[in-house]
Amino acid sequence: MNNNVNFGTSDNYFGFLFRLRERFRNLFKKKTAESYRESNEEARWDDEYRENREINFAEIFSLRLTNYTLSGSSAFCDDENINAPLQKAIAKWYKWVQMAYGVGRVFLIPYVLDGNIYTDIIPQGRAWTTRRVGDDIVGIGVVADIRTIGKETFTRLTSYDWNAETKEFVIENKAIRRSGSEVPLSIVEEWATIEPYILISNAEKPLFAYIDCPKDNRRSDSLQGAPITFGCDETIEQIKRCIRQYQDEFDLKETWLGVDSVMLDKNGQPDNNKLYKTFNGKSAESLFEIFSPDIRDASFRARLLDLFALLEKQVGTSSGILTPAETANATATQVRRAMYDTFSVVDRMRANINTALDDLCYIYTVYMRLIAIPFNADYSVVKEWGDVMPNDRAEQFSILLQGHSADAIKTVEIRRFIYPDETLEDALAAVQEIQESKPEPVVPDFFGE
Repeated sequence: MNNNVNFGTSDNYFGFLFRLRERFRNLFKKKTAESYRESNEEARWDDEYRENREINFAEIFSLRLTNYTLSGSSAFCDDENINAPLQKAIAKWYKWVQMAYGVGRVFLIPYVLDGNIYTDIIPQGRAWTTRRVGDDIVGIGVVADIRTIGKETFTRLTSYDWNAETKEFVIENKAIRRSGSEVPLSIVEEWATIEPYILISNAEKPLFAYIDCPKDNRRSDSLQGAPITFGCDETIEQIKRCIRQYQDEFDLKETWLGVDSVMLDKNGQPDNNKLYKTFNGKSAESLFEIFSPDIRDASFRARLLDLFALLEKQVGTSSGILTPAETANATATQVRRAMYDTFSVVDRMRANINTALDDLCYIYTVYMRLIAIPFNADYSVVKEWGDVMPNDRAEQFSILLQGHSADAIKTVEIRRFIYPDETLEDALAAVQEIQESKPEPVVPDFFGE
C-alpha cells in the first residue's frame, strides 16, 4: 500500500477513513460490524502507532516485545514451492508482528501478481469486518491501496468474503477518487490488470490470515484486537507531561551572567547573548552576578521511573522495557523468574503467529492450484522459536553433572553439550575412547593375598 498521502491532522485522517468506510458500504452493499466509535478507535490506534514527532510508547513496547518474540526464530515449509512465498512473508515478520503489537490486529492477505505470490499487510484501522460466523471473521473490507496522481488521490477498496456452506471465496475490487465517485481500476496503471470480481472454489477457510496482539480488548467478543498500550492513555499522558516539565526545568534554569555597565559595549548592550545587564546598584557589590540555580534532577527522575513502572504493569510486562531490568547479578533462573510477565506475553503472541503461518501456507496452496504450481499436499510447517532469554551455560552444565551423578543421563549427553557441533556417532566414539584410556582401578590387598 502507498502511504505517502498527507492527511494533515489526525481529525482529517479519521474523517478520510470514515468516508471510505461509508463509501465501501454503499459500493459493495455490505454492512460493517464496527460502529462509528469502534472504527474511529481503530484509526486512532493506527495513527498513534505511526506518530514520529514525539516519544511513542506504543512503538517502544512493540519493538521490545517483537525483539523478544522473534530473536533467533525461524519458520519454513518442507515443500519448496510453498516455502518460497512463506519466506517472503517471514522476511517482513519483524514489521507485521511489531505492527500487530502496536495497533492490535494485522491482516495478512496473499495475492498473485505476474505468476508470483505475495502477502499484503493491512492494519485493522484500514479494514472493516463485514461478516462473522460465531467468533470467526469470514468477511472483511479493506483499503487495499492509495495512489496520488497529480493533485488527485485514488483509493482501491477490496471486499473479501468466504461462504462456509459453498466453500467459495469471493474477491471484489473497486476504485474511487477522493470525492467518493467510482472510477475504473485502469485509471491507475498498476491496477489495470486487477480483476474486479474473482470467485475461488473449494476454499476450506477464508483466504486471509490475521494476527492479534495478546492484549485483552476488555469485551466479550473478538471484533477488535487491542494494542499493547490499550487502556494506558492517562498514564502515558502523565509521562509526557512530566517529560515536558523536566525539559522546562532545564530551559527556565539556563545559566546566565549579569554584568556591570562597565563591561558593556559602547551602545550599553552585552556583546554576547549569554550576558545580561544587572539591576541598578548591583555594580557596587560586584562586576558580575551568576544565575545558575540547581535543577531538580533527582525528583524528576524518581517521578518518571515511578510512572514508567506503572505503565509496564498496566501493559502487562515485567520491568526492563522502560525501567532498569531487575536482573543485576542474577542467575538465568532468577532472570526468567523476574521476566515471567514479559515471557508470558511473548508466548501468547507466538501462539498467534503459529496459527497465522499455518493459515498462510494453506492460502498459498489454494493460489498455487490456480496458477498451476505443483506442491506436496502432505506439507508441514516447521517453526523454530529462539530462546527468549538464553540459559546460563554454567548453570546448565551443573544440572547435567548432577543428572549424571544420579544416573539420570548419559555421559554422551554431557559431551554433546560441551561440543554441540559434534555428531552423536562422533560423541559416542570419543566417550568410549576416553573410557578405554583410563587406567584400571587398583584394588588394595587388605588380606595379604
